[in-house]
Amino acid sequence: MKLQKFIIIFIIIAAIVIATSFVFNQNEVVKVGVLVNLSGSHSDVGIDIRDGVRLAVDEINSLGSLEGYQFELMIRDHEMDIKKAHAAIDEFNKAGVEVIIGPTLSGMISSVINKINDLDMLILSPTSGSKALISANNNLFRMVPSSEEEQRLVVNHILGEYPDAKVALIYDRSNYAFTADWRQQLSSRLLRGGGRLVESRAYDFTRLDNHRVPVHNLSNDFDALVIAANPIDTAMLVQNYYNISGEDMKQVYATRWSFDRSVIDYGGMAVEGLIIPHPWEYNSESYGDSEFNLSFNEYYNRMPGFGAYYGYETVLILKELLADGVDYKARDIREELESGRAFKGIDGRIRFNQFGDAIRAIHLYQIENQDFRRIDAR
Repeated sequence: MKLQKFIIIFIIIAAIVIATSFVFNQNEVVKVGVLVNLSGSHSDVGIDIRDGVRLAVDEINSLGSLEGYQFELMIRDHEMDIKKAHAAIDEFNKAGVEVIIGPTLSGMISSVINKINDLDMLILSPTSGSKALISANNNLFRMVPSSEEEQRLVVNHILGEYPDAKVALIYDRSNYAFTADWRQQLSSRLLRGGGRLVESRAYDFTRLDNHRVPVHNLSNDFDALVIAANPIDTAMLVQNYYNISGEDMKQVYATRWSFDRSVIDYGGMAVEGLIIPHPWEYNSESYGDSEFNLSFNEYYNRMPGFGAYYGYETVLILKELLADGVDYKARDIREELESGRAFKGIDGRIRFNQFGDAIRAIHLYQIENQDFRRIDAR
């Protein structure tokens, strides 16, 4: 009798296991491409995005919180090489990928967007912000606003300090779609406000190790210096400018591209006072205590940057769409993103405007006591 009960219980348990396994295996696999730079110059933001995306996917898959679906990531490093980026897109397309998270830089997106449109795939870029990419006809959506508002904030701050401001600019032409837009907008906005761009120096920091060269070529006959480069290059440029200028150092501004702890880690005391615009709602007092930051730190043993934050939110949007019954097709997802609906993010709701850019406020931060302090009105 006991043996019969044991056999019956065993059969029931086995049936449950088989049924559960069958249901799990029936989950539709959603293949998502991740195309970012993971090596060499400009890889800091790409690594952050990859890690934020991976954390979100691992949480969703392990908890089974997206019933009927299982995310599968295809992560590729484009290495700042256009041919490799195109090859990765072809690979994604053959594998049935409809949505690509990335690239990080506007310059790389401008090199692949026509291919994306032709293949009817969709790009969700966590960090790209060039105004030059604004178009209602592209299969491109961005988790951040275009750089137009941050350019306005920086110019207004400069002219508020120096009404007839003479401004110098150093920019990295390897991300030309973003930095050239900064040059154009900086020049035109300064002129309209009574200032002018008196010096402009373009360099490709993927091929230039000596960060003293751009700084040595400046005349120092200006009121403010703007640097459009990645965090580490910005830190090295400011450090060299600090060493050369000493007490004659002028106020330095950077772009959202530089908003990362590495600008402080590499720049040290030289970057004290550096002003950077960014849409990230950074609060130094609560930064280490937020649920997302705690989870990220536990997972990777480091704190996240803005790339991880926006990469994570990108997956949350895909999850919400699939949970609402939207098919994993680029056209269907694009239609939902264009609808004006609000998606749940980490700290609030996310909407996209008619050009596919997330609607977020831009803030001004200044490095003070080796941390970012918000200086615009709250």
